[in-house]
Amino acid sequence: MKISKGPLNLPIEALVGAIISSDDGAEIGAVADIRVDITNHEFILELDTGNGLRWSDLKDYEIKFQIAAMGHRLIPTAELCDLRCDPAS
Repeated sequence: MKISKGPLNLPIEALVGAIISSDDGAEIGAVADIRVDITNHEFILELDTGNGLRWSDLKDYEIKFQIAAMGHRLIPTAELCDLRCDPAS
């Protein structure tokens, strides 16, 4: 997966609270938790809707960060920027 813009080095906790939208722009839900599927070497994003998404399936999806804890400072979305995965990768 290639990230076309935005910060490139975030703690995994920065995903909690992020809004996930599909490639057609439909909002799917907010990330409530992150799990690891050790058998398949995969991250699973658990959404507030009760659904789960595999990280590898999000290639064309959009992730909008709401607020992320970076050290002791909270950084609002406007400073973090949106990340869009490049479908060409």
